[in-house]
Amino acid sequence: MMTNLAHDLRTTLLPQYPTILTSVTSLLKRTLVSDTLTALLATLSSLFRYIVIPASQLLRPTWVTLRKCLIDSTTTQKGVAGEELRRMLAEVWGVLLRRLKASQREEAVTLLMDGLEDCEEGVAWVLIYVIKVCGSFIYPLCIILRNWKQAPSHSLHPCSMAILGQVLNRYLEATDSTKLQQLLSRLLTALMHHCSSATGFAPISDCLIIKSRDEALTNVSDQAERTIRMWRVLTIVCAVRKGKRLSCKFFSSDLEVFIGLSMCLLQQNNFTRYYPKSPNRVVHLFRKWDPP
Repeated sequence: MMTNLAHDLRTTLLPQYPTILTSVTSLLKRTLVSDTLTALLATLSSLFRYIVIPASQLLRPTWVTLRKCLIDSTTTQKGVAGEELRRMLAEVWGVLLRRLKASQREEAVTLLMDGLEDCEEGVAWVLIYVIKVCGSFIYPLCIILRNWKQAPSHSLHPCSMAILGQVLNRYLEATDSTKLQQLLSRLLTALMHHCSSATGFAPISDCLIIKSRDEALTNVSDQAERTIRMWRVLTIVCAVRKGKRLSCKFFSSDLEVFIGLSMCLLQQNNFTRYYPKSPNRVVHLFRKWDPP
């Protein structure tokens, strides 16, 4: 019933939204059967869609509440493990991020990065569900949310380049990049396993090419840490599935320029620590490059 009320009486419910959100999320602590849990998650999705999206000032307090639920979702529901509940909550929030305007989505991703502490797994699942396109985690929920027919399975959402670019920028600029590196590793690994071909992974590859080109155009000798961090990202996509989700376009002249300019710098900074075990295609690029 709350789903219909949120649609028809959104302006009436707006002043009471914080109270409603607290009441609905408090039910997640109870032991619920799968049908009841599905209806509860659908209610949350409707509240986000009809109340939060039109009133963008509610984005931050809503994420604060949901983040606490993601951290606390360690108990096991009836037939649903705590990890599965965390994925379901992440999917509901991911659906909201897809529906936001570009500026609002950028703010939402920033909130995710700011709330990474103690919620690494939850944030990773949110980003995965925002970027990848497939059936919902539980089939009844995908019917209610109506997001499972937007695109073929094993493809990526059109907003993937913008979101990954924002996460990469935050990673390259962060003072302590440990948690962000783990987040990127989880995200890129999951997306490479999700995509069935190099064509499907192309938006991510294009984003990495653009970022590598931008880094190559800067003075890498003055930005050793940024260069090493960018190299770590490149080794992830070259190592997972032995780089089979990467197209020939990925190994373009732009990437060769970046590798060439950063080769000496990486050797001076214990390069072997960042070298993948089986980067056959990257090794091929190295052999083509002759130091000046």
